[in-house]
Amino acid sequence: MLKVFASVFTAIFFLVNLSGCQEQQKDPNRVLPSPPIQIFEIKAQEEHTELIGRGEMSLVLDLNGDGHQDFVVATKKPSPQIKSFLRVNGEFKSEPIKSMSLKYNESVVALYKVDLNGDAFDDLLVLQNGGFLSYLISQKNGQLVVLRTEEPDFLTSMTVRSTEMKIENGHPIFYWAYEMSIKGDTAFVKYTQDEIGKDVFKKEVLRVPMADFIRGLDPELSLEAVDEIRLGHLNNDAFYDIVLLDMASNRIYTLVSEGGERFEVVSSIGDPLKPYSIQLLDLNGDGFQDLFVSHTFPRKKDANFSYLYTNDGVGQFVESSRQSLLSGVQILGAKIKSFGFQENPHLILANNHLGVLLFYEVGPTGQVAAKPVSQLQPKGYPYDFTVVDMDGDGVFELVSFNDKKDSVSLSIFSQKQL
Repeated sequence: MLKVFASVFTAIFFLVNLSGCQEQQKDPNRVLPSPPIQIFEIKAQEEHTELIGRGEMSLVLDLNGDGHQDFVVATKKPSPQIKSFLRVNGEFKSEPIKSMSLKYNESVVALYKVDLNGDAFDDLLVLQNGGFLSYLISQKNGQLVVLRTEEPDFLTSMTVRSTEMKIENGHPIFYWAYEMSIKGDTAFVKYTQDEIGKDVFKKEVLRVPMADFIRGLDPELSLEAVDEIRLGHLNNDAFYDIVLLDMASNRIYTLVSEGGERFEVVSSIGDPLKPYSIQLLDLNGDGFQDLFVSHTFPRKKDANFSYLYTNDGVGQFVESSRQSLLSGVQILGAKIKSFGFQENPHLILANNHLGVLLFYEVGPTGQVAAKPVSQLQPKGYPYDFTVVDMDGDGVFELVSFNDKKDSVSLSIFSQKQL
């Protein structure tokens, strides 16, 4: 049974779905008019040319327990590899301290930071397409060592569509949505760490096919595959709820948990503009997560709009605004963050098409400003980013992982002190 995940408005929601990412033409003329507020300033930018091929996934974590954040990158050429970079004296080493090939030649779809052996070092779970899960233990020198790799116990092939991680009473909970080879079947796999600091997880498969555990689904609405799954607390009960994106039907489903493995569809939102990504963010600070929908490839006059839906407290989403967040936007990441010197929080978007990170001010009712108040231009096109206090000094850094033609660049921006 899933319990309440206490949603704090100042928390960072790192919700990125890279498995469905598509390449598109980059905008070479990506210099935008400078917004008036500078929230972050450049701290360091460097290019890692040894990371041949686009980075698939990145994660900031403390590999050697020194209290300073390091990072790992998953790459896919010539084969899936995990490369770990150590931070020494406030700077990242330009060469990885460890590069390792994964056992199976499947793309990496998720990296999870978790304590697997009870020491002071952050360890790593690596999820590959097909359901292969590797346990990596961090050593005192920051190097990662593979403890074991688990194979999926399904008898049919599968494609990982989306992943999500939450923390419940200090215990990590992982959800993966699989599309099975049989059309129409989707499996939700739930992993819960039984004991903090040990590599023992309880595995549950949540009802296959979909109709077995979703009550209230309109039989005329086909749910052929789950392209994205988002977990959130959408009402006042003690269970996680689920929001699904089905790109085949251009529909977004809200599933409110009834306890255990039973869910009820409380809303089905049709979107004629081909939604690309959904994010759950508490935009108005009421403790209930709201819905942010982005679109990738404009096909008509208003197809570059992003939709914002506010949660009424029972899991029903009500459309609050439609607005343009720059033509041709490809949003690969979204977070909402409060900075102590600003009155209102900011929605941060990674625009992979223009190659910029954009800051939009969010009003007390959840209304997002029409124009960005600040922007950052990293070295390359951002595909992944996070906001984190890297040194425990109360100053936030924004770490942007960017793709270039044959390399990965890393940009670090430090919160400007006013």
